[in-house]
Amino acid sequence: YPMKVNIHGEIYEMGGVTGVATYPEYANMGLMHTLIKRSLIEMRRRGQTVSFLFPYSIPYYRRKGWEIISDKMTFTIKDTQLPHQVEVPGMMDRVSIEHEDIKKVYDRFSAKRHGTLQRDELAWEEYWRWEPEEMIAAVYYSEDHDPMGFVLYWIENEIFHIKEIVYLNQEARHGVWNYISAHF
Repeated sequence: YPMKVNIHGEIYEMGGVTGVATYPEYANMGLMHTLIKRSLIEMRRRGQTVSFLFPYSIPYYRRKGWEIISDKMTFTIKDTQLPHQVEVPGMMDRVSIEHEDIKKVYDRFSAKRHGTLQRDELAWEEYWRWEPEEMIAAVYYSEDHDPMGFVLYWIENEIFHIKEIVYLNQEARHGVWNYISAHF
């Protein structure tokens, strides 16, 4: 996938690798190695000097030259562990998951954060590909109605599942957590 990534404030062309697989009967024949090598040659030809993937096997891809740059973390938080409410001047508003303000906040966030993917339409499409249909979005707006943060979530079996939280300042962080805590 042709994508872009922020590396210490500079935007690089990036090749996103996904779906590298063979049928079991063709395992250990070097086919994946050949496919990955060909992909890297093609990425270099396109000026994609960085490549990201979500590895099914860290040792396998480490041998191919990739390295871990972040962890996927999952937390389970009891409702009694949610942060206390903090008064903020802005407000949260539920919006469509495709709302432009989510993209605006994310663009501002990713422009300042090392290692973040610059999400174009293809990246957003991939982002939503495997998510539940019941996904809900809520945006934090400052007092001046400037979008400053968001949370993407769904509720299933009385459990509040968060896909992503993004905020641009502490006010928005408090506003988003106030919103989440309101679902106690």
